[in-house]
Amino acid sequence: MKLVDLESTKLETLFEEHKFDTVLHFATDYGRDLSKSVTEILKSNIIFPLELAELCKRYGVKLFLNTDTLLPASVSPYALSKKQFREWLIPFKADLIILNVALEQFFGPFDDSSKFVTRVIRALLNDEPVLPLTIGTQKRDFIFIEDAVDAIIQILESTSIKDKGFYNFEIGTGTLTSVRDFVELVKELVKNYKTELRFGAVPLRQNEPNFIKVDPGAMSELDWIPKWTLRRALEETISAERKNL
Repeated sequence: MKLVDLESTKLETLFEEHKFDTVLHFATDYGRDLSKSVTEILKSNIIFPLELAELCKRYGVKLFLNTDTLLPASVSPYALSKKQFREWLIPFKADLIILNVALEQFFGPFDDSSKFVTRVIRALLNDEPVLPLTIGTQKRDFIFIEDAVDAIIQILESTSIKDKGFYNFEIGTGTLTSVRDFVELVKELVKNYKTELRFGAVPLRQNEPNFIKVDPGAMSELDWIPKWTLRRALEETISAERKNL
């Protein structure tokens, strides 16, 4: 594997120097850094991947995989930008195999500390006195990163996807868990007896959905099923995070 610094290397230079067959686009800007402008989020989530898609078309790349979100566009600039880029991708279906993979709450060890699951686990491992939270009634499909990666590999290896076109996949476990139940399970597994879980201290985001349900149709056709239970996945994540403290 070769890592390239795109600040010092033009993106098109890579396509000129290498014959790419497949491009996997996983980069994103969640917009959690409040010092960032909406313009910066759009540059990361629309302009950059759009340039990638155009280069794929120009240089004869066969397949472009994009990671999407299941969050409604109205929740945040991040969610809106992901939905908008999905629309921008559709016209490329005449020239590329477009795989659009939508995920919701995926988690795993050593993730970004700004993400909800990582923040909760680290706060409880550190015995923080108080953990401010939303009311916690909203339900989400929490999926372990190992399952998410396994699903993406199965999509890429599918022999049924041969023709150019736009293919959409939603990846999840099929089980909804409330945020409150999730946090309380983490607290139990960490064996934290000190931190006060202050539900309701943080307001819900504007237009926050009560639940997000994954459509398993496309993944069911590939005979994919998740291997990790929520408890086992959290035990694995907590163990790794604890060793890293």
